[in-house]
Amino acid sequence: MSWVLRPGIKFHKQRGGGLLLYTREDYEVTLLPSPFPPPVESIKVVLKKQHLPDLILILIYRVTTTPKFFLVQMEDEIANNSQSEFYMIGDFNIDQLKSESSEFKSAIRRQSCKQLITQPTRVTTDSKSLIDLIVTNRVDLNKN
Repeated sequence: MSWVLRPGIKFHKQRGGGLLLYTREDYEVTLLPSPFPPPVESIKVVLKKQHLPDLILILIYRVTTTPKFFLVQMEDEIANNSQSEFYMIGDFNIDQLKSESSEFKSAIRRQSCKQLITQPTRVTTDSKSLIDLIVTNRVDLNKN
């Protein structure tokens, strides 16, 4: 990994191999237990920096074969972190351009959160999808 490290940068990873978080060294990073069981890969951290509020960051890679119970777990995780600024970021494999995403959207709304990405994140000559998402309780971001 030395070829990807730069001075002043640290990296963090947990089980699985699909997720890696890089942070600047001037942030204090507390690695927390993964909030989702396999087959979901996730990294959960609290980022701290002097004079700034703590920030919870959860990186997610959700395979398409993940049971529907994931939405209940996701909603519980959002509720458990609602007192802090938080972001869930990653490949949720729930296409926001399709009607099947209505349960996901309802779960986000119930928790007073917002999904910030509005344009397709995967585009081919034959299709487009919006599966790479950022969910946050900072609903004041990206009001458009």
